Amino acid sequence: MKVRDLYKNYKGYSIMLFGEPLSIESIPFTHLPKNKDIDDCEVIDYKVTNKEHDTQSFDLNLKHKESNNIKGYIKAYIE
Repeated sequence: MKVRDLYKNYKGYSIMLFGEPLSIESIPFTHLPKNKDIDDCEVIDYKVTNKEHDTQSFDLNLKHKESNNIKGYIKAYIE
């Protein structure tokens, strides 16, 4: 599966991409493939955590901008 397919199949989820296997503790969005479009990268492994919750966005003056409902999290190892 490609990264674009992951986003298409899991709408409403927060997706974090990793450039190293998920068994290795690392920071999201580091060690990603260079000189390659992220959407065309291959998803090697992914884990879905279903944990529905709402997020709130505020501007710099602390005025409420928007609310989003998140269905869960996805951690994906890509190459």
